[in-house]
Amino acid sequence: MLSIIKNNWKSIVLVVAVPIAINYFLMTWKAPFLQGDSSDWLGFLSNYSGGIIGGIVALKVAREQTRNERERIKREHRSFFSASTIVFNFKDDDKWGRKEKRRILLTDSYKNLLATDKETSYYSVIRFGGSDVIINCKFKIIVGSDKNFSNTDTIEAWVDFFEKDEEILIPLCSSKLGQYQPWVKEIQAEYYTPANEKVKFIQSEVDNTRKHVFIDGKEEHIIEHETIYTAWAQKSM
Repeated sequence: MLSIIKNNWKSIVLVVAVPIAINYFLMTWKAPFLQGDSSDWLGFLSNYSGGIIGGIVALKVAREQTRNERERIKREHRSFFSASTIVFNFKDDDKWGRKEKRRILLTDSYKNLLATDKETSYYSVIRFGGSDVIINCKFKIIVGSDKNFSNTDTIEAWVDFFEKDEEILIPLCSSKLGQYQPWVKEIQAEYYTPANEKVKFIQSEVDNTRKHVFIDGKEEHIIEHETIYTAWAQKSM
């Protein structure tokens, strides 16, 4: 209540001042059309001010509830990415990837180099939580010919939708570098939730950092943390 009054003190002062000013001029000038005495005007001032202030408070409460509901919906639609590099031969391996529900994006380099016949590196991207689907997903992956990234290439891919608990496999082979297993510097992803919130995901393999940026208009909410290399093994599905 105090915060509402503090944030709207100008409007409240104006609401209170108007009937006081009217009463002052009418009573001072003794206007012939004036009805009622001081008690009547005091009662009117009380009812008038109380009604306006109550209306302002009710409006602010309704707006706050609407804002909180919007924030809740946005949080429910937010999902998080897990990205890691894996290596396999698509032609020889019967089982590949980390999830049963998975897709390989057919990039130009992947097709031109006939990478399905060779042991190739892939970025495995899995999303957890959030809505059943996110849309307009753009991926950019910066790779290099060596660990110093003296020569680099940017692998770009796009999918119109990305389902929950689905795995997207992005081939890291590069025609420019002539490599099937280049060094990976960074992956960037950008997508939209059904609540029309823009999300950016950045994971640096050099700095060992991972960041999710949730963008709604001019507001940004950032979740960032360090990543640690983890060795793991997985049985065939």
